[in-house]
Amino acid sequence: MSCIVSGDIPSKSRLFGRQEKHGFSDSLSFTLTDQDRSPAEVYVDIFGRLPQFVETLMALRNRLVKPLGFAVSPRLEALTVEMLEQQCTNGLHRVEWLSEEEVICTSEDKHMQVSLSLLKTDAGRFTLSTLVNTNSLVGRVYLMAIIPFHKVIALASVRGALSRLESID
Repeated sequence: MSCIVSGDIPSKSRLFGRQEKHGFSDSLSFTLTDQDRSPAEVYVDIFGRLPQFVETLMALRNRLVKPLGFAVSPRLEALTVEMLEQQCTNGLHRVEWLSEEEVICTSEDKHMQVSLSLLKTDAGRFTLSTLVNTNSLVGRVYLMAIIPFHKVIALASVRGALSRLESID
């Protein structure tokens, strides 16, 4: 298994071309030994069980930004493939698109829209992309402040999932 940071959303993703002037995007590409895993399964592998420090940072983030009108995620039941298929994530993001090739989950508030895509680019090969479009000055300032944290959190979340999957194989 490998994890490679890449800056662009793949052209095959439904997120491609949706970045606006004050937006941000990035992506991580990785390979699994299990070539049959679906995007929904891998999305759950990543976001269904985040590293503890990520959970702690997200709880702190929620407390800090909720008074400013940002969307926050309640701590709810574990995410499952069935929940994605039923478009019922019970969290911050709603399922925007689900196919055999890609899962896109999105949240939006008055300051920004955040979309996460997990695209299967080949057998066992995936790209996790983040797209953020801001709707306000507060959203742009927040985005600039969190980009360094986002990069660490995204990489840790993918590595955590890869590590768990590797121990199963």
